[in-house]
Amino acid sequence: SITLWSAGPLNINEAPPELIAAVFSLDPKRTAFFTDARNGRDGIAGTADDVTVPDAKTFQAKLGIGDSAMKTLGNQISFSDPNRRVESVGQAEGTQVMISVVTRLNASPIQYLLWSEQ
Repeated sequence: SITLWSAGPLNINEAPPELIAAVFSLDPKRTAFFTDARNGRDGIAGTADDVTVPDAKTFQAKLGIGDSAMKTLGNQISFSDPNRRVESVGQAEGTQVMISVVTRLNASPIQYLLWSEQ
């Protein structure tokens, strides 16, 4: 899934392997190896053990992307995004509720771009 609240470019440090593969016409298995390593030992994105990719040169080297593809598509990617999506699921007595929030980091006051309860 993606969010329409993004600043635009695909955030390489959060994007699923399928989206990275689609943008750069790569084998999804290769991008899955990349995202598995990026997600750290616990295998979960967005946790303390993640190994973030700092820049385009590192990203290009890790995935073996050619110079021409990076020149053409490099403006379509980023390595951070000020927006975050958080989902929380609670259950009680057979009822389940999910709250989804999209917020902008470092905004004062906090900006909620989306608040959804299902």
